[in-house]
Formats: sequence, C-alpha cells, structure tokens
Amino acid sequence: MVKSYVDPAKQLARIKQREFIQKNLLPFKRPDQIYVLCFPGAENEGEEALEYFEIYKPLGIPPQNITGLEMDPEKCQRLRDLNLGLNVVCQEDIHFLEQAKTLRMEWDIISLDYTWYFQPKSMYTIDLITNDRLMSNTGVLVTNYLGRRDSSESQDLVGRFHKTSNPIPLNMFSFQNAPHEILETPGYTAKVTYGTNNTITQDLQMMVETQSNVPFNLKDNKSETISIAVQTLMSSGKFALDFSALHPWSHLSPEETLVSYLDLIHDDTQPEHETMLEDYNCAYGRSPKEKISSAFRETFMNLFLLGGLHGGIKPFDLFLYGFVHMRPYFLEAHEAYRYISNNGSPMLIDFGLFKTHENRLNRFQNYLLINQTPEQCIIRVEAHETSFERMMKRDAIVQEMVPELGRKAKMFYLESDTTHATSERIFLGSSARADSRIEIPATDYALPPPPSKVTYTQRVLNKKSRKKKKRKKKKNRR
Repeated sequence: MVKSYVDPAKQLARIKQREFIQKNLLPFKRPDQIYVLCFPGAENEGEEALEYFEIYKPLGIPPQNITGLEMDPEKCQRLRDLNLGLNVVCQEDIHFLEQAKTLRMEWDIISLDYTWYFQPKSMYTIDLITNDRLMSNTGVLVTNYLGRRDSSESQDLVGRFHKTSNPIPLNMFSFQNAPHEILETPGYTAKVTYGTNNTITQDLQMMVETQSNVPFNLKDNKSETISIAVQTLMSSGKFALDFSALHPWSHLSPEETLVSYLDLIHDDTQPEHETMLEDYNCAYGRSPKEKISSAFRETFMNLFLLGGLHGGIKPFDLFLYGFVHMRPYFLEAHEAYRYISNNGSPMLIDFGLFKTHENRLNRFQNYLLINQTPEQCIIRVEAHETSFERMMKRDAIVQEMVPELGRKAKMFYLESDTTHATSERIFLGSSARADSRIEIPATDYALPPPPSKVTYTQRVLNKKSRKKKKRKKKKNRR
C-alpha cells in the first residue's frame, strides 16, 4: 500500500488540532501575530502542505509566518514550487533546532508530527525547545508518535518517565526536622552543607528504590506516560540542557562539576562506570555539558531537592526557587488522541498549551538570597522584607501559587498532587480496518472555522466596555 497522509483518521486529527489552536491560542494572539514551525508534508504528488491547508490557512495565519521543515530534497522542491509563501527549509529537525537560538527564532506553534517512536532523539528536540526558549511565552506544542511496540531503548525511556512521574510524599524523608534560624525580621535563614551526607544518601536511595518499585506495563501505561513525558520535558526549562540552572549547593563551579563527572564516566575503576558511560553515550547534546545535563538530570534534580530540604529550606520555598531559575513551560490546557492511519500504524497525538508565567515568577526573583561561603550556602528567605504584613501576604501567595504551578509543571514532588494536568486519550477511529473505518465529508475538514477576528475583536470590545463602566462608576461617586 502506498503511504499517504490523505486518510480520514489523520484528517480528523488535524481538525482537532485546528480547533485546539482556535480555542486556546487565538484568544491571546491575532492570526497575523502567530508564527509556526511544522512539517508541512509532501508524501505524494498532490499532497503538498496538507497541514497548512487544513489547519493554518483556515485559521488565517499568513503563509510567510510558517516555517516548514522537510528533509527530502525532492519533496522540499515540490513544496517550494507551489509558491505558497511558506518558508521551506530542507534540513533535519534536530540540526535546524540546534541552530535556531543563534538565529533568534521563536514560534507560537511548534508541530512535531513524527512517524516514529518516542525515543531519546524525540526527547532531545523538546529539550532544545525548552532550553533555548524557542517557543513564545504562550504557545502550542503538538507531538505525534508511533504507538506500537517499539525498541528496548524506547521502552526503557517510557518506563523511566512513568516511574519518576509519580509524586513521592515528602513525609517519607528525614528532613522534616531540619533546623532553620528564625530571624527577628520576617523570613528565616537556612544553611545547606555542600555535598552529600549519610542522611541525604539514604533518602536518595529510598527515593530511587520507591520509584523503581512503581509497576509499569508498556501496553497499559505507554499512552498516558508519553503525555506526562512531554509535560515533564517542557517543564525542565533551562535545566533541560544546563544543570547549572539548579546548581547552588556545591563548592565546585559548574565547570569543575562538569570535569568531575567526565572523569567519573571515563574512570573504569568506578563501580558505576559502565552504566554512566552508557547513559552519557546515549544522550544527545551540542556539548559535553549538555550531554551530562541530559543523561543525569534526575540525579541533579534529586540532589538539589534533598540538599535544600535537609539544609532547612521549606519545601514550597525550594520549589519556587526552582521555578524562578529553571523558567519552565507550564501546561495550561491539554488534549490527547489516538488513531490508526491507513497503513495500520497506531498514532498517539498530543496538543498542549504552555505558558511561562514570566510576570508572576519575576516577582520572586530575590525571594531566596543565597550567600556561598567556602563551607556552605547560607539562604535568607525573604529576609529583606521589613513589613511583617507584607511578608505574610507574600507567603500566602507562595502557598497558593506553588501547588498550582507544580501540578502544571509535573516537576517537583508534592504530596498533595494527586491529579494530572494531562487529559485522557480519546480514540478518533481507524482508516485501516473496514469495520472501524471513519468517513469524513470533504466539506467537513475543508470548512474554515469561524473567523478568528471575531474572538479578538470581542476581547477588545469587552476591555473597552469594562473601562467605560469604571469611568461611569467614578463619575457617579463624585
């Protein structure tokens, strides 16, 4: 059977993608302000730029705002010959994304419509997006992965995300009675000792053991885990390929830490040499530092958490410090679907609306003030505040904001986090089997949605109406 992307199940997925963008992104941005990175497609003659024609053109997004990637030179030329105005780039996605930061590129919609499994290469593309800030402060990420049984490497990766995504109750650990000094002024001081001690090591082992005991079944857990994995990777922020974003509890500089890890990896006398070397060689990155950050991100994260908590930093304060310095993309809205293409391939497609909440996090840039001495880090939490009432108000905001952002980031271990920000996956149908084949009239998927300008115009009118009411109220008071 000739491979083709003109199939009802795939077209229904495009309809869902178009509706998701219209519902979640157009209320914030006009179509002419939206920039897109996608794989427009040109599998067969007559099938060029299906994603543009069925998603972005009906939404009113100008073709000059769309960057289309295509590896095959022949297909790339066919896309250019259409003269649609698309920015067609004949390059592999990873190589293009690795250079995008230096070219100061940023998109509001990034659509990664792959035909392969979720694997380390897939993970690296998302790491590049979040680490290099290639998505705008409010943007949509689309991922599509093959859902059938995959390689052992891919299975191990999905299993690892499933086990580490389960929140671990904080009361399991021994930092509960960690000392911290209450100041005369609002706030407190905590002292974090460099390196690890026996207690931290025991907690770290218990954390790893607890996660390893989480049951995982590829058939039952793969669909949900891929959604959570994408959410977790996007929430890594600058930490995705740069461990120094969360590197305050060490007397070593980031450069010295990098050298020590590289020495440990290549030291065949160490008991963990083979495992660490394999993890390092399988990791993607533009430099040894990025590969180290990617290969051992869970280790760096756990050391950051346990070191800070044992030093006496309150959990919510520590998590907020992480958010401020990592700058995650927080998942605000999510939809997940699955379908079977016309060649019998099961596909798992996810749509996510992400926000950075820059303005909210910028208010807490100096919430934790860190002073590093040769022996330890001294952390003064909000000690610069002179008003007790102001401190209490700020603390109340933290207590409310951190659990909310923690659930959207899926990054830190909150014992109250019993729900997922991700949605259950819905089956759209099959284009391969006659007994479950779906038929979509051409008028259905080609029909443009309601003009996006109505949504934007209505927002402007509502804003003007609110201002008018405020002026009227002030006038009546006089």
